[in-house]
Amino acid sequence: MRVYSFLSTAVIVLAVQLLSFHSYAATSACETHSIKLDKYHLHTSLRSSGTCFLAIGSNYTPGLIYRDYLFTSDGQFMVFNSFGSGSASTDTGARVFYFAPMVSELGFDILGDEAIIHLPNGSRAVFNLSVGKFTHIDTGQIIESDLVSRDNRGGIEIVDYPGIYFDMGFAMGNSPVMQKKSMVKIVRPSQTCSVRMSKIFDYIDGEPVFQLTHESHYVDFMRRNCP
Repeated sequence: MRVYSFLSTAVIVLAVQLLSFHSYAATSACETHSIKLDKYHLHTSLRSSGTCFLAIGSNYTPGLIYRDYLFTSDGQFMVFNSFGSGSASTDTGARVFYFAPMVSELGFDILGDEAIIHLPNGSRAVFNLSVGKFTHIDTGQIIESDLVSRDNRGGIEIVDYPGIYFDMGFAMGNSPVMQKKSMVKIVRPSQTCSVRMSKIFDYIDGEPVFQLTHESHYVDFMRRNCP
C-alpha cells in the first residue's frame, strides 16, 4: 500500500459491521470498529503506541484518485490525497491540522447521513455521508474542493473556526510534520502566528511526537509564542 505507515494501520479490517446510518452514538475511537457504509468506511482502534485513531475512506477509488481522512487522539486531522497509481513521492500528498489541548476522548456519532467526529480538544467536525465531504467544525466551515489535485493543498480549508488550530501545511509523498524546518501557522480568531515545526514536535526515532497535548504545555507555549 502507498499510504503512509501511520495511516495504513487504519485500514486493517478487524471486524466488519453493516449498519444503517443511525446505528452508532457516542462511540470511542479507542475501541476497535470497522464500519462499512454505502459509499464510505470508518475504522477506529488503539495503536501499540497508546494513541487512538479514526479513519474515514471511500469505498470507490477509480484510478486511485481519492481523498481519505485520519483523526488521532493527540489532536491530528490529516487529509490524505491519492493522485493516481504512481509512487508515493509523486502521487500522494497530505494536509495536516492539529487541535489542542486534549480535554476529551476522540470519538464519533453516526446520526442520519452525518458522521460527527468528537475531537480531543472538544470540537465537533461533521462529515456528510451523502456528499462525501466535511462541512463544518463547531461554528466554523470546512471548505472542501471536489477536485483531488496536487495544486490545491489537499483540497481543504478551515474558515471562521472559533478556537485555535495549527495548520502544518501540505506536503507531497509524506506528512508535512516530517519537515522539521518548515513553518507552522497558528490560527486564532484574533491573529495568526508562525513557528518552526521543530518547536512543537519532538522526533523520537524519526517519528514526530506532538508536544502540546497537555493543557499546561499548551498554555505556556501559546503565552510564549502567540500571545
